[in-house]
Amino acid sequence: MTAEAVPDLPSALAGLVGDWRGDGVAASIDGEGGDFRFGQQVVIAPSGPWTLSYTSRSWALDDEPRLDLAAGAVMTEAGFWRWNPVDATIELILASAAGHVSVCYGQIREDAAGDGAHLELVSDLIGRTATGEQVAAQRRLYSRRRDVLLYAVDQAAGDQPLRPRASAALHPV
Repeated sequence: MTAEAVPDLPSALAGLVGDWRGDGVAASIDGEGGDFRFGQQVVIAPSGPWTLSYTSRSWALDDEPRLDLAAGAVMTEAGFWRWNPVDATIELILASAAGHVSVCYGQIREDAAGDGAHLELVSDLIGRTATGEQVAAQRRLYSRRRDVLLYAVDQAAGDQPLRPRASAALHPV
């Protein structure tokens, strides 16, 4: 599906629509244990006026049993991207298998090199289950470059500063 197929959304947001698969690198929320590789599949689809549905599934790529749970939870999430045409903001509502929900707000930012645009979002609200990861804040960046969807997620645990949590390069399936 092309951005033209979602005419009520800006092209930087409509360009996310599709079935994407690839791999990335992640770290635990506390930064302990080093980085690990994970595989991921993301499906983003139109879901009504100014709204996209979002599902993401992740799994371990490294042959280490301790990573199966972490990799499966780190980017397994579902939610909705919503465009507010009145003030040109993006709302992202997510529920994560890691035991937290978040509401993020952001905008489309033109890249300094004039090479397109990226989506930049920061959390406004984080809720956690009793056993969920202790995520306190997050920042997300998304960009499509030709046929590659790139993203990076920074998260903070407790009163710690934001730190890189996950990033990946995804390709159309």
